[in-house]
Amino acid sequence: LLLVPGQLFTGPVNSLLTGAVLNYLLHNLWAKMIYIWKCLPEPGLKFIKLLLPNSPESLEKYGISNAEKAFRAPQIGLPWDYSALILNPFLVFISMFMISENCFKLCAFLALACIFNYVWSKYMHLRVQSVNFYSTDKLDRVVLLAWGGPLSVLGCCAFAWLIRSGHVLNGSPLVIRWASVFLLYVFACLVWVVVVLMLHPNKPKKDNIESDTPCTFHECKDNWIFSWFNCNPMYALKCLYVIKYRETVWDHPWASGSEPTDVRFYSPGREYLHLSVKNFKKAMDGDYSDALEFETWFEQFSSIFYKWKKDGVDISDIS
Repeated sequence: LLLVPGQLFTGPVNSLLTGAVLNYLLHNLWAKMIYIWKCLPEPGLKFIKLLLPNSPESLEKYGISNAEKAFRAPQIGLPWDYSALILNPFLVFISMFMISENCFKLCAFLALACIFNYVWSKYMHLRVQSVNFYSTDKLDRVVLLAWGGPLSVLGCCAFAWLIRSGHVLNGSPLVIRWASVFLLYVFACLVWVVVVLMLHPNKPKKDNIESDTPCTFHECKDNWIFSWFNCNPMYALKCLYVIKYRETVWDHPWASGSEPTDVRFYSPGREYLHLSVKNFKKAMDGDYSDALEFETWFEQFSSIFYKWKKDGVDISDIS
């Protein structure tokens, strides 16, 4: 039960329940208790406000920007996804040191878990979680090096059973036998690290700037939403409060989106703010009722109670 269905299957499902659905429901509850229902005295509301992320100082108004930050989907957590992909095979492979009829079953469930995790990760990354940026490939390299741990366990297991069969180190003390197994594990890990570093050396990339296709800033901006200008918070504030409102003569590009005179600061997951008024209206006219997103079902379920409240239906009469 620790591995099947625990670590292999229920762990990824819990990431949806505890990391997204539960937070969404709790944030809705705290926000309504504080700013709509006001069902507690002021000290109690101040205490609940501590549980609501990005809440304003006031108890009277819940700002749009505060609500947007509080209900923002959690970012893609690659480190936590990678940890399960390393730990689960390690636990399954280490069970092969023991005589059990469940070893083959664990390997079969591990293969099914790989397929399940592939589909589930696609769903979580594209439908539930928000985008996240990594500026280097250090995380992937560390995981690739750490993958030698589970693989080395298989070699140690084969060597351990070779010792138990009496073909190797027959008659040696028990300490010598298990010490040799441990040393083999360390040696296999080192061999894996050396092979990975030889095949994928960590060399600094020396890009040849002269070989890049020359283009103007406006041509680059047509292909990318973000740039140095709208990713720099200080420059965005300067454009908003100094250059724009003081009508300062400024020959450099603004921190903007599609409209060159509308100041925008780039934030992952809020790319829609960089659209022009015309394109933004087209995007907002779309159908957002997606059956694959849990917010759709939550909104449809809660709309029933809003309709009852609007029609004056008493819930106690229904029960």
